Amino acid sequence: MRKAGAMVTGLLLLMAVAAWGQQADLEGNIVLRGGQSLAGKIQLAELGVVEGAGIGNTLTGHGAFVLKVGDKTERIPADDIASVDIEWVNAGTEAEPRWEIKKMVVAKRDGSTVEGAPDWLLHATNAWVIGADNKPIKVHVFPFGGEPFSPDDLIAKIQLAAGAAPVAPTPEAPVAPTPEAPTAPTPTAPTPEAPTAPTPTAPTPEAPAPSAPTPEAPVVTPAPQVGPTVVSGPIIGRDVLVFTVRCPKCGSLIKIIITAEAMTVEHIGE
Repeated sequence: MRKAGAMVTGLLLLMAVAAWGQQADLEGNIVLRGGQSLAGKIQLAELGVVEGAGIGNTLTGHGAFVLKVGDKTERIPADDIASVDIEWVNAGTEAEPRWEIKKMVVAKRDGSTVEGAPDWLLHATNAWVIGADNKPIKVHVFPFGGEPFSPDDLIAKIQLAAGAAPVAPTPEAPVAPTPEAPTAPTPTAPTPEAPTAPTPTAPTPEAPAPSAPTPEAPVVTPAPQVGPTVVSGPIIGRDVLVFTVRCPKCGSLIKIIITAEAMTVEHIGE
C-alpha cells in the first residue's frame, strides 16, 4: 500500500510540474511605497499569508486575488490581471503603527476593473523577483512580528507584462479537400443503321407432278404496291421498313414489316 501511495503521489507531482512548466512566466514590475521598482520574473507578490492573497510563478496556476466587492466575493486569477494598485492606511498611531490595505483596484486584461477590499485579515507583503541578471530580489514586510520594518517597503503596485497572458493554442489549419478526379464522359455508342431490306421475290410455283395434267400457270397480277414506306426518323433507336405485297398462294394482301430486330408478316385482307 505504501508503494502504491508513493507512486500515486509521484505521478501527481509530475503532472503538477508538467502543467506548471506549460504556463508562461509572470513578468513585470513590483513597485514599493517608497518608489523602488523590482523588475523581472515575478516569483511571488503576496499581500497576505492565505490562498487568494498573492500571485506569482511559484503558486499553482500563478495564484489569484480574492476581493470583497460589495456583498459578494470575486476571485481574479493572475493570468487575467494587467495591474493591481494597493492603497495602504495606518490604522494605528505613529508610536504603534498598524498598516492595513484599505482598497485594491485590479485592472484586468479584458479592459474591465474590479475594486474591492482584501478578503483576508492579516495584511503583510512579500516580494520575490528574479532580475535581469538572474539574481533573486526579495523584500519581506511583516508589520505585526515585532521586527523593524519600513512602510516604504510595502507593495503599492503590481504591473504585469503583456506577455504574461497565456498563449492561446494555434488552431489547426483546415485540411483542404482532395479534388476529385474529373470523370471522363462515357462515349455514346453509335446507333447501328438498319440493313436495307432486299426487295422480296415472289416464290416460284412448284411444277405439277408428271401424272397430273399440266395446269396453266396462274397469272399473278401484282397488286399495286402500297410501299415500301419507310417511317421517317428512328423509332426507339431503330429504323422500320413497311411494304405490302399480294400472297402468291392465297392472293391476299400481305403487310411486311422489317426492323433491325424482327420481321413481321400480317394478312390485312383483300
